[in-house]
Amino acid sequence: MVQAALTSVLAYLAFIVAEHFFHVSGVMAVVAAGVFGSWASARVFDEAMHHYITKFWEYLAFLANSMIFLLTIVARLVVVYGLTPLTNKLAPQARVESADKTVIFWGGLRGAVPLALALGLPADFEHRVLIIDLTLGVVLMSLLIQGTTVSWLLKKLKVIEAY
Repeated sequence: MVQAALTSVLAYLAFIVAEHFFHVSGVMAVVAAGVFGSWASARVFDEAMHHYITKFWEYLAFLANSMIFLLTIVARLVVVYGLTPLTNKLAPQARVESADKTVIFWGGLRGAVPLALALGLPADFEHRVLIIDLTLGVVLMSLLIQGTTVSWLLKKLKVIEAY
C-alpha cells in the first residue's frame, strides 16, 4: 500500500512542481512521471508489487472514467435546466416547458459522434481498442437505460398520452 501511495504522491508532486515552479503543463508532467514510474517500478519492485501497482492504477483509471461519464450527465442536466430559463426569456414564443426539459435531459442519447471519433483513431494508436470498448460501453448503457425508458418518461410526464 505504501508503494502504491508513493506513486500517487509522485503524480501529484510532478503536477505541482511543473505548474507552480516551471510554469509548464502539469498534465504532461504527470504523464512523464507515469512513464518514468512504470519503468522504474519494473526495475525496483518485484513482479508481484509491480503487478499490484499496475492494477491499482487501472482501478484509478476506471474510477476516473466513471466520474467523467457521470460528469457528462451532470453537465447535461445543468445545461438543460440552467439555460432553458434564459432561452425561455429570450424566445418566449418557443418556450420549453418543465416536462420537455426532463425529456431533453433524459433522452439526450449520444452515440454516433463518439463512435465515429473512436473508430477514426489510427489502427496503430496505442489504446485504440480500449477507447473503442469504453465508448461502446457508454453508448450501450445510454441506449439500454435511457433509450428504453424514454417512452415511459414521456407518458409519466404526460408529454404523450399512454396508449
